[in-house]
Amino acid sequence: MPSDDTQHNYIQPESQPKQVRLVTAIGQSQLARGDESYYHTLFESLDQGIVCQDADGQIIQANAAAEYLLGMKLEAMRGRTLLDPLWRPLQENGSPFPADLHPTLSALRTGQPVSGTIIGMFNQQENAYRWFTVSSVPRFQANVERPHQVYTILHDFTTLHNQEQRMQQALEAILALAEIGAQTLLGQTPQMASAAQEQPDPQLQQKQAEQCCHLLGCQRLGLAALERPDELLRPLLTLGTSAAHARNLRNALQTLRLSNLFGDPQLVARLNAGESLALAKALPACGEQLSFQIIVPVAAAGQLSGILLLDYGSIQPHLSAQEQIAVQATARVAALLIEYEKAQHTISQQQLKLHAVQQELEHMQHIQQNVSSILEHEVQATLIGMQNYSELLCNHELSSPEIKELATDICLDSKHLSGLIGSVFELQHRQKEPLQLSLEWLDLNAVLAELVSHTRSLMPSCQFRLQLANALPIFRGDKDKLTTAMLGLLHNTARYTPQGGEVHISSTVEGNVIHVSMRNLSAVVSTEIADQAMLYPENAEPDLALIHGIIQMHGGKIWAESMTDQGLTFHFTVQFTNSY
Repeated sequence: MPSDDTQHNYIQPESQPKQVRLVTAIGQSQLARGDESYYHTLFESLDQGIVCQDADGQIIQANAAAEYLLGMKLEAMRGRTLLDPLWRPLQENGSPFPADLHPTLSALRTGQPVSGTIIGMFNQQENAYRWFTVSSVPRFQANVERPHQVYTILHDFTTLHNQEQRMQQALEAILALAEIGAQTLLGQTPQMASAAQEQPDPQLQQKQAEQCCHLLGCQRLGLAALERPDELLRPLLTLGTSAAHARNLRNALQTLRLSNLFGDPQLVARLNAGESLALAKALPACGEQLSFQIIVPVAAAGQLSGILLLDYGSIQPHLSAQEQIAVQATARVAALLIEYEKAQHTISQQQLKLHAVQQELEHMQHIQQNVSSILEHEVQATLIGMQNYSELLCNHELSSPEIKELATDICLDSKHLSGLIGSVFELQHRQKEPLQLSLEWLDLNAVLAELVSHTRSLMPSCQFRLQLANALPIFRGDKDKLTTAMLGLLHNTARYTPQGGEVHISSTVEGNVIHVSMRNLSAVVSTEIADQAMLYPENAEPDLALIHGIIQMHGGKIWAESMTDQGLTFHFTVQFTNSY
């Protein structure tokens, strides 16, 4: 027992904690009454642990509450200090408690009471830490300035501390889930992933996943969106204490229906009503062993939008009220992640559509430029032809048949020029109205023969040879556009023809299409260049891009061939049925 000698206490009762005032009052009452049993009864009946230490800080007395809270009998305590390594004292932040800051030593050193210090001490009987608010009160002998003893009061708040710690862990888990979820969902969207400056480190993500599961006390965590109306689960995020755990959970949730997960329509109805469900079952792809799960509904706008699955393995969870609140808060974060994923998906789809529209606009602009280039070329060629015919009429004495022939050519050229001018107006309205064919019954052999007859005067350096089929089926097509396309092909064939070279034009029937080829026997052009022009018209010469579009509008296709010693050949087909 501590000494009952006369003591001086520097305690102001109104400013000290209740326990400290009570210890002081006990000591004063004992001195006044001289009743040892009364003092001992009060000392032992306190809920707070009380430890009496000598001037060196060694324990000389402790009540039953202190024995229980510190996990050690008085006989084992005597001679130890409260800084003994067996108790592993900690500061509130988890670091070792400095000796010079301990309230017992501070009270002995300064002679002043110290109160409100938070210390964690390891209880070996419970194999766990207990947390105390510690206050120390010095005792003095008569006429002695330095205290000869000190009372230390231990107020246990372990339950409250653990609750606060679990809430802090839950908050950290929620923040970790939000961070991992955002990074994972961001990486699942190609447009967003490419826009990210740094890709997440897989090892770092796994550490974060392990931390998140550890903080929530589970082995695996899965977030899955609900796809209606089939109620398919689409896993968005799976975390585990190992990569294998996460992978197995994702495989288990993949293409799983809500009804298959529960196996009972009533459970599905309860989940839709907003109730969290506790199950004990084996998940597919996660082995045959039963595991305990808590499945929390994730709702958006009052409707079930997904589930949050917490898998605890073989350990049945017993969640406190605070932990249940933390799980519900996690589910709210999960709801935000699902909405975030949906928003990212919508943005991605809109970006794809916008990209397609931009490509179409660029393609249309390219075609317009191509058409303008061809029209300019054709107008110039036609005007030059008309000018040449006029000069012949004015400067030469011609017979009536020759005059008639030149007049006919001028008439044909004027009609062609009129068609070109009409194409200019059509081009101006192309953005407002889709390009349409002006269909009429055509004999492609006749169109080819007329075109070659007209082209000979425009390209005198080339020799044109016709090898047409004896008869071709008539079909409905746009004569002006086909004439423009074939003239462009002749121009591109002739451009690779040396002076005096020959261009052979042939036509055949193949199935339900008419096949036309234009071959230059003298030109040598790489197949790569020819195929590039036909397969990728947006990158081809201006007239080839337009030709490609016109032939496609007539239900046909166009390609090119170039072989050593066989020159360059352009091929195209048009259907003679109405299928296009």
